[in-house]
Amino acid sequence: MGSIRPLKINYIRMKLLEGKTALVTGASRGIGKAIALSFAQHGAHVAFTDLVLDDAAKEVENEIRHLQEKVEKLESKKLSKAE
Repeated sequence: MGSIRPLKINYIRMKLLEGKTALVTGASRGIGKAIALSFAQHGAHVAFTDLVLDDAAKEVENEIRHLQEKVEKLESKKLSKAE
């Protein structure tokens, strides 16, 4: 008997998040970056935040813009409640 092979589906071409907007916190590095890029690959418009918008945030913005036209970056400090 032959072995069972998993079904391969190209989810990126499916654009599962087309027309949706995603807000990702901590997207300049690590898991947040991977999530933001994945959402963009699936067609979502991505807004992301981080505590400091440094070179890493600019790099992520450029990577997302390469995948998706709409991207917005916000500094988390500016989003805190007014005292």
